[in-house]
Amino acid sequence: MPENQQKNIPLYISWTAPEFIRYEKSHGWFIAIGIFGFVLIIIALFMKNYLFVLIIILATFLIYIQGARHPRKIKFVISDHGIEIDEKEYLWNELKSFWIFEEPDKILSLLTKKITQPHLPIPLGDQRPEDIKKNLIRFIPERKQEETLSDIIARKMKF
Repeated sequence: MPENQQKNIPLYISWTAPEFIRYEKSHGWFIAIGIFGFVLIIIALFMKNYLFVLIIILATFLIYIQGARHPRKIKFVISDHGIEIDEKEYLWNELKSFWIFEEPDKILSLLTKKITQPHLPIPLGDQRPEDIKKNLIRFIPERKQEETLSDIIARKMKF
């Protein structure tokens, strides 16, 4: 189909996927987090930095809670207007570009114009990356992205 005819076809792609990829964690994973937090607390106490002790306790607790959490199923929609994630819509003019990571998991990565949320990862679930790409390219450019340091660390920690 010629390029100019394809732009006139209404777009609506919808799927449901977990909000994040959950890695199974052993009891050892939780024990390691606790030991690491405990060691940091001892170091902070030795330095008499009590505010840092409080921050470490809070951070360790939050990591434990997040590590035990199960992902919700979220509905994703790509349409002529933009991308909808769990009823929050991102219009095309709010997005800079996209990239699709296929390894280790299929993730659509969007760069937004928002300062508070510049990077928006979207799990593709059972969607075919080539289908998503050919439709997104109609609205925003495809630009190669590198995986963020926080994403790499989270994946290595099975977080």
